[in-house]
Amino acid sequence: MTLEDVQEFFRQCQDLNFNPDILIIGGEPTMNPQFIEIVAAARKFKRNGLVQVWTNGRDREIVERIRHEFNASVPEETFKAKSRIDFPWDDYYTSPADYGIERHKCWQHGSEICGISVDSEGYMPCAVGGMLDGILKLGLRTKTLADLFDNEKNAAITKEMCKHCGACLSQLLAGQELDNWRNYVTTQKKRFGSYMSPTWFEATKQMK
Repeated sequence: MTLEDVQEFFRQCQDLNFNPDILIIGGEPTMNPQFIEIVAAARKFKRNGLVQVWTNGRDREIVERIRHEFNASVPEETFKAKSRIDFPWDDYYTSPADYGIERHKCWQHGSEICGISVDSEGYMPCAVGGMLDGILKLGLRTKTLADLFDNEKNAAITKEMCKHCGACLSQLLAGQELDNWRNYVTTQKKRFGSYMSPTWFEATKQMK
């Protein structure tokens, strides 16, 4: 993601009178060659509100710089001594469509709590939406931020996105439905240490 991508997002935010808190994540965001400029732009846009960065914490000089120079929040809970992430949701990469059910949006959806996703390819109405769209190549991201405030367009994106997102689905099911779902998840093949249903397994086969 470039500084120009970030500035364009902030421009569209201002046009819409949209003033979100800013959470900068990755991958590892400090590896972006324009990282400092991006944090500076975020603080310029969000003068008095939250600008937070999730980083592995290996570059402590950068961490301290953005804390002091830009008053950025850098939670140490995201620091890690090794590159591996122990991911707690086994069903994250299990597509409800592969299982044969239709799911509805969860609390990660931007209309609930977790906010939207922003990256170089555009915007999605869910914090993990950009990742999902990028890996599965669904073509759902939009370069027009106003689309996420259009009920019809937002609903169409959400419907297609949620077809393939297993995140938190186990929290929305109960009883036999939950048992059946968990059994399905744990019978899938694993890649990168995570269970993946056929859609995800196929989409990630070229990744290393």
